[in-house]
Amino acid sequence: MKNINSKIKFILSMLIVVSIRVSGQKLSYQVDVSDLDSYFKVTVNVDGKLSDKNKIYQFASTVPGTYQVMDIGRYVNDFRALDVKGNEIQVIKISTNQYELTKPKKVKTILYEVAETWDTPVEYHTIYKMCGTSLEKDHALINPHCLIGFLSGMQASPINLSIMYPRDWIVATALNKNDKGWFVAESFDHLIDSPFLLGRLSHVSRQMNQTKIEIFTYSKTDLINSESLMSSMVKMLEAAHEFLVDFPVDRYTFLYHFEDEIWGAWEHSFSSAYVFVEQPLTEEYVNTITTAATHEFFHIITPLNIHSDIVEQFNFESPIPSEHLWLYEGVTEWAAHMIQLRGGIYGLEQYLMQQQQKLINNEMFNQNYSLSELALKSYTEEGQVQYPNIYSKGAIIASLLDIRLLELSNGQRGLREVIIDLTREYGQHKAFFEDEFFNVFIDMTYPEIESFINNYIKGTRSLPIREYYEKLGVGYVEQSKTSEAVAELGYSVALKGGELVIVNLNNKTKSTGLNDWDKLVAINENKVNLENANEIIGAIIQLPFESEYNITVEKSDGQVITKKLILSGDTKAVRHEFEILSNPSEQQLKFRNVWMKNLPY
Repeated sequence: MKNINSKIKFILSMLIVVSIRVSGQKLSYQVDVSDLDSYFKVTVNVDGKLSDKNKIYQFASTVPGTYQVMDIGRYVNDFRALDVKGNEIQVIKISTNQYELTKPKKVKTILYEVAETWDTPVEYHTIYKMCGTSLEKDHALINPHCLIGFLSGMQASPINLSIMYPRDWIVATALNKNDKGWFVAESFDHLIDSPFLLGRLSHVSRQMNQTKIEIFTYSKTDLINSESLMSSMVKMLEAAHEFLVDFPVDRYTFLYHFEDEIWGAWEHSFSSAYVFVEQPLTEEYVNTITTAATHEFFHIITPLNIHSDIVEQFNFESPIPSEHLWLYEGVTEWAAHMIQLRGGIYGLEQYLMQQQQKLINNEMFNQNYSLSELALKSYTEEGQVQYPNIYSKGAIIASLLDIRLLELSNGQRGLREVIIDLTREYGQHKAFFEDEFFNVFIDMTYPEIESFINNYIKGTRSLPIREYYEKLGVGYVEQSKTSEAVAELGYSVALKGGELVIVNLNNKTKSTGLNDWDKLVAINENKVNLENANEIIGAIIQLPFESEYNITVEKSDGQVITKKLILSGDTKAVRHEFEILSNPSEQQLKFRNVWMKNLPY
């Protein structure tokens, strides 16, 4: 690792300068990435005097929207403080993410370097790549919380940020500039809510009613560009506008990174960042990208305009979970699909197929976990295993809540209309009280919703899928069998944190020593990755029944083991099958038509 004392080079360098003013003090942050060596070098200059109230320099333990412990301090090295003459002042590292300045009044400069998260191996709490940092010769991804901390007492202070970067690089962020050309953030919270994508990017912008929509794209070989992405997203944005009545932001920025891995997306108040594999934009791939974008874009409602005091006053030192993850992620995932259904992007049959898949996915998780418990344990190791179910079970329950609200209101007011009312009641700068929101929601709707919340959000009662969808003239069968014999692997393959894992293991597979959430490494010594998984697993399924094959996995403790499995054959089971009834009653058809459209608002 290079010593931070080395002379800083500014030839074609990218320099981020962050100024914070509080009580007459001024701090300027400089982040030097000119060496392009995977280390971000940070210099903090102090104009004025710090006090004992400012003696703790805090790096983020976690940040809003990730629901994971990140411990950014793990990536920090050689943290030092200097006085006006360049003499070192003692600094004490008091925790993973905190440094104490022993004589804060004498501090004039703080120096440290931070390793990029993408290529730095860690033993635990791997940071999702869309939430981290990457530094390459032709681009950089910067999530500010991975580089910049704040001094105690200064979390809420305004921040100005100036960027110098290579002449041929484009800088993309949702932050606005002041008249001096500095990016402006209202606080540390606002700054870390605003990622940067820089480098060899394509760019396009379009006015959607009163909102400017921008897309910036890094594509490793320029296979994908912003213009093609915008063309594929226009219909979704129009459908989202119809769904929301109006966008509560005047500008929104999509940041796309296409390279060798797929990790997903991370929402922000005025932007979203995506890490996907670079591959041709087939119709299927466009649908995947558009659905992800619809979900992230809806976060301009939750949590930007509907959030609890826990989210508004975020604790970067010790994360405090909010019970209302069902609202932030479950309702958002429901909305992502309803927007496309009601906008005509896809039909009812496709929507029901997606609900079927969510019900299948839900079976991979502990059914004794309620949505409330999932939320409250989301920062624990145990909770992290269950967390992905918020996008399946959470979305399913939101769909049932929508049907129940429409039923109670005689087709006059569904979940969409309640969400719009909540947006207008609260908004970006007014939070609801964490412990009171369920009562608020009930008061804004119907007394019967209390039992729905207790049964399905706070509780784990079996979901009334058949009962509710029957109201729409849609049949539902939890499980049926056909006479067709199909190959049975004894497990399913899922994606967790950008890596393939095995889940939903049957008892025979578990008896070999394999477990749910083991990382899939290889099959018959062929390494398995996102690009070749379908091909390799597909070849196994084509083998004759009772064929043997080897599977290699990595356990949670890092141990790599290989086990012999036997491909069995069984009568095909169809799980969670929906059917659009060909002869619905007049009442069912009327209710379905109401459900499939945005109500006048």
